[in-house]
Order: sequence, then structure tokens, then C-alpha cells
Amino acid sequence: MTENVTGADRELHAALNLFWASGAETTSYPEIVAATGLSRKALYARWPDKQALVEATLEGYRRTVLAGMLETLTREGPAAFWDRLEEATRVPGWNGCYLMRTGSGPLRTEPAVAAALAEYLDALHEAFRRRLREASLPVPPDLAAKQCVALLALISQRGAAEGAGPAVADLVSAGRRTCGMSQAAGTGGVADRDAG
Repeated sequence: MTENVTGADRELHAALNLFWASGAETTSYPEIVAATGLSRKALYARWPDKQALVEATLEGYRRTVLAGMLETLTREGPAAFWDRLEEATRVPGWNGCYLMRTGSGPLRTEPAVAAALAEYLDALHEAFRRRLREASLPVPPDLAAKQCVALLALISQRGAAEGAGPAVADLVSAGRRTCGMSQAAGTGGVADRDAG
């Protein structure tokens, strides 16, 4: 949700950015009030509790950022997916996937958070598995897809802990290699395995 936001979504976008940067579980109501510009009363009128606000931010993130990532993978393939992820990691302040970060932290036991994370991980796995069936890989496509999802979780965790850096770049490169591609960004698709 990094595009320009207007109207009623502005407060939701501000809360998302705050939760993404600081972690939803540790963010206080005074911090939310300051970030959104809403009074405590106005916040409660829109979202009856912090969990409802977290769920609303996760839904917005899923509809925009994650849907775009899945669409890239589904329509354009793994090379375009890894390129897009690498580009995202270069944005100043990037700190991992908001859903993975929230879903692996203290809020992971919240049913809506757990369901959103499980749904996204399953969708990623299936999209990678379908696209990797076209590739000539040393492992079955299902295993390569699971490795890609595991790498994405690790990329997100490293991003949340330390931001983008050499470790994240190495993991993105590992994702490309898992898909049978060369290490270089934008080299094409799974057929370019031996291009580098």
C-alpha cells in the first residue's frame, strides 16, 4: 500500500505504515492516534479495538501489495516475481512482508491473522508450483515451490530484523536459483537457468 491514498483510507494507510514499521503488537494507541491524526474516540468509532484495525490493515495490504505480487508470479512467472521483490527491497525503509511479519509474531494466534497468512502462503505455493512445472529443475516442482515460500518467509524475517542488505539480496538470489534462473535480475524466465 505504498501508492497515494486519499479520503477515508488515509488513516488506514497511516496505521498500516506504523504497524509495518514498528510491529502491530507493540504499537500503542497513542502512537496510532498520532500517526492517523484521528482522536481516540474517532478510532474506536471506525475500529472497535486494535485487533479490528490490524485486520483492516492486513486486508488492505493483501488487496494491494500481496495481490500484485501473486499476479506478477501467476501472469509473468518467477523471474518477474523475484525482480519485483528485489525492487521492493530497495525502497528506503523496507522491512519485510507486513503479513508474514504480523503472522509470525505474537499476533499469530489471532484467527484472522493466522487465516490470512495460511491463505497467502498456500496461494504462493500453488502459484510457484504451477509455474515451476515448466522448468527443468533438479527437484520436483512441489519441493521447489515449498523452498521458494520458505525463502520468502526468511527474507521477510531478515527484512524485519535488519532491513534490506546483503543477506536479503543473497536470499533473493537463492530464490532465483531455486526456480532454475541465473542470479541476475531480469534475465527472463525459468528457461534461462543456464544463461548465467
